[in-house]
Amino acid sequence: MKILVLITPAPGATLAAMAPLLPDETRHVWAAYAAGGLREMYLMGGGRPGAVLVYEAADLESVRREAAGLPLVKSGLALADCIELAPFSSLERLFAAPTV
Repeated sequence: MKILVLITPAPGATLAAMAPLLPDETRHVWAAYAAGGLREMYLMGGGRPGAVLVYEAADLESVRREAAGLPLVKSGLALADCIELAPFSSLERLFAAPTV
């Protein structure tokens, strides 16, 4: 299953408070990528602070546990929103043969 993880700063968190944890955060993300569960990683664009991680995992709970262990999340300086993705089935309705 594909799981999207949005990592955003917690209310009141500052870059100055986050800075000391960023090297360890980067190591954790790299370890998840090297292990194979984390498939894609991005920074949010348009001036929005945060990161987007895309996992391939057997279940949502394992990704929630992994995200909770990220140093910024663990410290309370960032929030992790884990979203299970499902196939987009609406196209099937659009292209399905009409019933007579």
